[in-house]
Amino acid sequence: MTCPTVEVTGRRIVLLSGYQRSKRIGSEAGKPKPIKIEARRKLRLSMAKNPDAVAFGYTAGSWVPAA
Repeated sequence: MTCPTVEVTGRRIVLLSGYQRSKRIGSEAGKPKPIKIEARRKLRLSMAKNPDAVAFGYTAGSWVPAA
């Protein structure tokens, strides 16, 4: 399974965890599934604290940059 790449506050990042894929509807078979991001506000705060990070994971209720 591939990890989604999303744009948040103008930056493209990779989400390693902390997301759920939505179900596809009818004719959307060729399109990527939309995702729901857990604690989006906390993700933005973590991105501000770690401006060089390109991947984040959601662990124990907080977003951490990948090392």
